Order: sequence, then C-alpha cells, then structure tokens
Amino acid sequence: MPRTTGARKAQPPKTRATCRCCHHTRPAELMAQSRGKPSTLCKSCDADRASARWHADPEASRAKRRARRQRHLAKERAQAKARYWKDPEKHRAAARERARSERGRASNRKAVARYRQRHPEIVFAQKEAQKAVRRGELARCLRGARLQSDRWTRDAPLSVRCEERAQGHDSLPRSSFLAPPTRRSAAAQSG
Repeated sequence: MPRTTGARKAQPPKTRATCRCCHHTRPAELMAQSRGKPSTLCKSCDADRASARWHADPEASRAKRRARRQRHLAKERAQAKARYWKDPEKHRAAARERARSERGRASNRKAVARYRQRHPEIVFAQKEAQKAVRRGELARCLRGARLQSDRWTRDAPLSVRCEERAQGHDSLPRSSFLAPPTRRSAAAQSG
C-alpha cells in the first residue's frame, strides 16, 4: 500500500508525565522546562541535580556563570534599559523604596565604606575642601553647585572645581572659584 503524504495528526498536550529520575508521574506543570519544552525530569529532581553539580565544583560553576553573563551582557543591559524606559517612574519608586529599607541602608553603608577604603585621598580632599569653605578660605561656586576636590595633600595646594565644570560645563568664570579676601587684605584695602 503506497504511503500518502498527509498532515500528521496533532497530538494533544500531555497533562501528566513520568520523571526519569524518581519515576513519579506528575502533572505537566510540575515538570522542568528544557529550552522551552517539557523535560523528562520533574522540577524537584532537576533542582537537586543542579545543586549537586554546583557543589561538586563551585569554582567551575561560577566561571561558567561569569562567561555566560559576559556573552549576553549587552543584550541583558539593552533589555533592562528597555524595561526601565517603559515605565521609569515605577523603577524610580522601587529604587527609592529599596533605599529606604533596612537592607538598602546597610548596602549603602557598605558601599560608602568600600569607597572610603579604596579612595582615601579623595575623601581627605573633600573633607579639607569643606573645612576650607567653613573657615572662609574657599568660596563656593556662584551657581551653588557642590565642590569637587580633585586633590588636597599636605604638600600641594587645593585643586577644587565646581561639580558642573567636572561634567563638562565650562561656562563658569574662574573667579567663582577664588577664595574671598582675607581680613588683613580687606583692612589694607580700606585703610
């Protein structure tokens, strides 16, 4: 009998499947997914297998995860950026909420401590600039922007610039960074 080329009958989706590891028959939604298709393992056996693989060689697992992240980094960042700009206010509100939580505050404290440990010269320069402003030795920017201290060491003079200038706004006059006249020079000018 000749074979006819007809459409294959569509198979109804399986509602139950048997795990090849534990041999339990489970509903299809409790079976693991492999590349978008139902696997032959149940979710709990798949999780146990992944955990055993991780604990067998954690360093290799970390290296594999890092390599995968590097391969897909541009795509993941583009997707994250698209999600953000779809509803930016939602993401900003979530970030504010995270920052207010105890976990967020603890994370920020750790980040600040790491920054201070890695950049002690910048932290020193910022503190010295703030002290100089309080003593009246250094004037704030005319536009009210925050001061960014590049370097301040005990041997070299202070190098300070306006935060806006640091971002490339060169429209500020240099006179906005000069210190106010001292008492002696002001008395000498008036007398």
